Amino acid sequence: MKVALNLHCLHPPLTGIGRYALNLLQQLLEHPRVEEVAGVSHRGWHTRGELAELVSHGRGYEPPLAAGTAGLALLRRLPGRGRLRNWLAQCRTWRNRSRYEGFVYWEPNYLLLPLSNPALATVSDLSHLRHPEFHPPSRLREMERLPETLARARAIVTVSEFTRTEISRCFDIAPEAIGLVPPSVSARFRPHSTAERASLRERYGLPENYLLYTGTIEPRKNLPRLLEAYSALPEELRRGWPLVLAGAVGWGTQEFENTHAAQNTRQVLRLGYVEREHLPALISGAGLLVYPSLYEGFGMPVLEAMACGAPVLTSDAASMPEVAAGAAHLVDPWSVESIAGGLRQVLADAELRRDMTRRGLKVAAGHSWRRSAEMLVEQLARVA
Repeated sequence: MKVALNLHCLHPPLTGIGRYALNLLQQLLEHPRVEEVAGVSHRGWHTRGELAELVSHGRGYEPPLAAGTAGLALLRRLPGRGRLRNWLAQCRTWRNRSRYEGFVYWEPNYLLLPLSNPALATVSDLSHLRHPEFHPPSRLREMERLPETLARARAIVTVSEFTRTEISRCFDIAPEAIGLVPPSVSARFRPHSTAERASLRERYGLPENYLLYTGTIEPRKNLPRLLEAYSALPEELRRGWPLVLAGAVGWGTQEFENTHAAQNTRQVLRLGYVEREHLPALISGAGLLVYPSLYEGFGMPVLEAMACGAPVLTSDAASMPEVAAGAAHLVDPWSVESIAGGLRQVLADAELRRDMTRRGLKVAAGHSWRRSAEMLVEQLARVA
């Protein structure tokens, strides 16, 4: 079987969908049933060797600029550059479509390119329908093409039972017609040694004890309520447990910035985007991962934290209870009081945190990228 995939979601900094696609790409390159793998981007066709190199460094797909291309460097900083890349990919795909003859096309990021090949599309969530306020207008316009993708794709897969139910209800598709290929965690996400955690803390100037949020700063991550809940904790508790925010700045951050400025947040430390190689040790050293997102198709930080041995506080909404599988402390993400109460309860009980760690490691051990890749390959074979 020959597989072609769209590389658009692999542009750094990698989001959850990008990490999902990158890990499954690595498995496809090694799978005995996959004889060839090719990539599609705004630059055109990418060979198996290029994809293997992309996987090896793990940073995502960012082609180097040729000398003297200052104009292209400027384009990278312009708003809408993602849409421009996607449009260029569509144009190049159409011109080079004969090269993809005999390939099954996997689209890891919702919307199909104009290839006539038999196609499998991954739809990770329907937040643009359930909560359009969580997306910029440009993204909502782009996602108007989703019904076209659902009609063209020979099969649809998603990442959780929650999202399978969402797709079924919103688009009147039988649940059994929607495949499931859940994310997993790589071996890098593991409990780290005392020395490894100390080295990470020294690198980033962190105290021995800290709370941690990982993820993009954007509206659906619910950071304003998290800041309000954290600010409501007693001063002594906040001094003992600073809140560390690790993640790139996304869109729609004004409410977060206003809340950060207005609240008593001297103990809030912002790291920005943390490099892939440092993230597991950062998570492993956290006394508690806090992830009160309002809506997720899966919520990879929850599973990554459990694999690293960090206890988790997350939402009782959307897919998070499914992913946590009884190993996390759940709160109402719409309630500042519920988040603050959850923080107080977990931080006050060291034995509870140890029990959450034990249960989380057990849940995480039930996931593997190899198993997820087998599920993906079965779906691709059906499509082929």
